[in-house]
Amino acid sequence: MKILKLYEHRKNPGGIVNLQLDLEKFFDTSQHTYAYFRTGKIFKHRIWSKGFFRLFDMLFSYGYFPIFLLATRPDSIEINTSFIKKSFLRDFIFLMESRLFAPEAKKVIFIHGRSEKFK
Repeated sequence: MKILKLYEHRKNPGGIVNLQLDLEKFFDTSQHTYAYFRTGKIFKHRIWSKGFFRLFDMLFSYGYFPIFLLATRPDSIEINTSFIKKSFLRDFIFLMESRLFAPEAKKVIFIHGRSEKFK
C-alpha cells in the first residue's frame, strides 16, 4: 500500500512534525511505502515565509499537488492538520484536490490539537 502523508515542513517546530518524524523511524520495517508532501510555510525562512513569496509558495503547492497525486498514485492519503482556522482551511483545499485527482484513494484526516475559539 502506498501512503501519502501531508504535513508541514520537516524543519518546522511543533507536535505534528515531531510525531511524523518519530513515525518515519519505523517506515523501513513496514510493508507499506510512504511519500511526503509539504503543506504550510517553511517556518522562519528568510524568503519563503514572507508576504508575496509565501503566497507564491502556497499557490505553487496547490497547483503542483494534483500532478504529485497523479505521479505517485497513493492508495491512502493522510492529512495532518491542526484544528485552527488557517490550517484547517488550507488543508481542506488539499482534501478537495485529493478527492478530485485521487478519488479511489482513502482519505484520513488526523487532527492535532484544537482552538476553542475555532471550535
